[in-house]
Amino acid sequence: MPSILVINPGSTSTKIALFSEEGILVEESLEHDASALRQLPSIAAQLSLRKQTLLDFLERHNPGKLDMIVGRGGPLRPLEGGTWIVNREMADDLRSARYGEHASLLGGLLALDLAEAHGTRACVVDPVTVDEMDDVARVSGVKGIERRGRGHALNLKAVCRQAAEELGKPLEETRLIAAHLGGGISVALMRGGKIRDINDGLLGMGPFSANRAGALPLSGILDLAFAPGQSRSSLEKQLSSGAGLYSYLGTADLREIEKRIEEGDEEARFHLEAMAYQIAKEIGAGIAALQGKVDGIVLTGGMSRCEFLMKKLRDSLSSLAPLFHSPGEKEMEALGLGALRVLKGEEEARVYQQESGSPSGSQPPRSFEDLIARLSGDTPRRVAVAGAAKASVIEALARASHRGIVEPLLLGPEDKIRELCGKAGLENPLILDIPEDDETLAKAAVREVREGRAQILMKGSLSTSSLLKAVLHAEEGLRGDGKLSHVALLESRGRWMLHTDGGINVEQDLETRKSILSNAVALARRLEIPEPAIAGLALVENENKDLPETLDMKQLALWVEEGALGDARMEGPLALDVAFSRESADSKGSDSKLSGCVDIFLGPNITATNFVVKALLDYRQVKVGGLVLGARVPIVLLSRSDSPETRLYSLALGAYCDSPES
Repeated sequence: MPSILVINPGSTSTKIALFSEEGILVEESLEHDASALRQLPSIAAQLSLRKQTLLDFLERHNPGKLDMIVGRGGPLRPLEGGTWIVNREMADDLRSARYGEHASLLGGLLALDLAEAHGTRACVVDPVTVDEMDDVARVSGVKGIERRGRGHALNLKAVCRQAAEELGKPLEETRLIAAHLGGGISVALMRGGKIRDINDGLLGMGPFSANRAGALPLSGILDLAFAPGQSRSSLEKQLSSGAGLYSYLGTADLREIEKRIEEGDEEARFHLEAMAYQIAKEIGAGIAALQGKVDGIVLTGGMSRCEFLMKKLRDSLSSLAPLFHSPGEKEMEALGLGALRVLKGEEEARVYQQESGSPSGSQPPRSFEDLIARLSGDTPRRVAVAGAAKASVIEALARASHRGIVEPLLLGPEDKIRELCGKAGLENPLILDIPEDDETLAKAAVREVREGRAQILMKGSLSTSSLLKAVLHAEEGLRGDGKLSHVALLESRGRWMLHTDGGINVEQDLETRKSILSNAVALARRLEIPEPAIAGLALVENENKDLPETLDMKQLALWVEEGALGDARMEGPLALDVAFSRESADSKGSDSKLSGCVDIFLGPNITATNFVVKALLDYRQVKVGGLVLGARVPIVLLSRSDSPETRLYSLALGAYCDSPES
């Protein structure tokens, strides 16, 4: 009888079971130390900690020979459903979180690690990024926005197999509507066992759930998005965890809501009925999309245990098609059965291959995750870190190292650095034991780069002036052809914005601005922006001798338009609001041709640029990474207040700039 080990990681626990043709033989939910998990720089870094708990489970139950080990399928490239063998290509994509960080990525990694130790195969079943949608279902109604096929694929497919058996029909011949009613609600059109359309219950369409919003009136979304003090992250949190029944009733617990209804709470009754109404409406729309030819409606998920909700759905749906009710979730059984079908020869396992060419195909990179994906599979760039004996620096490097971006070379006191590496999960670090003296550290790090033992320079715990002095040394430094300048790269709504210079040049005359602009244009081209649009920012939009930057911006615009930087366009002086918004330009009567589509924002001085970037980061919740350019290599120069994400993105940008041209 086949023996299968099933692994299903959650955020702070891992479910594990032994499975055979008889079903689940033994199952445990292994809890992990949440504080220990939080200290690790990435989800993939949790591998060794979680693996030990699985080894303890196996020692307790001694299963003998394992025929297959199956893990929950994490974020991968869009795939058809089925059972996929975990190979090195899949493991690389999971370990680097190439398609997103989620606890489920540990399923495949743990399965492969244990399978290699037990001399057997590892697989995943119906990963979270299963995408089988019909092309017509992807159309959103706005060009540039595409509907995505995210949902509870593992459970939806499992309950549809069960319904097909009850119907006495081959799964390939069924037409079902399956609704997973859980923390999120997924209503899927299942044709032939494949998910041909689904609502995306996280931040997509469909009915609201216990604490998530569903489809919303666009005017209301705009009001929320542009409310004073609103940020993208806070709005996402509100819509994905503070919406739905919770926003109306102050609780997402259906047991409490049912009890309130029994006690005569009419508000609770009304809003639970409203959710049932939306679920029924979404299912009805699915039946229409299948032209009314439906073998059955399958209701599953934790919320389907709520009798009040189920009665309302039965009243609305029972006349449309046979109802199948499978309360709760069947993930562990579904994983075990997927592996069992392969072992019994009922299904052929698929072999995962990474996407050929660049991870984003022919499209230019437009996000930091795109940059990280482009680096996947390349040799990590070695980064020399001057003054590495600092927890925040080591944590950032550990995170970047785990994602395959860089290989840190750490300069500073070895004992202290090694202790910090142990806490951050940075294994087998390369360390140069150097005293904590700024000048000595800076010179040593620059030397490692100059002599070719590292490709990127990073400032750790030492003064900026000491590092730049070593970089600019005439004989022993890393001088380039022009001046150094800092470029902040902001990711906002699917596009890049480059802001410069908010970190290096205090005095900015015309010649300095030319160097600053040349560095920014070079970075824009590296990001595949072929003809960057540049705004020379100033307080006013006409030349004013009392505002010297207005004169410089006018001269620079002429310089750029004459072809000094190749294919590029520039307007200046230009006010910030006009550069950002076509609406602002129209209200001011501006005839700017670049308004609303600026790629590079050249600030009037170091203070203004620094303030603008920090304000955008705080209030618009953009993502940001930054580099010092103009030296022979990229220089990562971070602020003490930079978030872990900004540190990661800066390292990714540095590695990307040093990588071979696409």
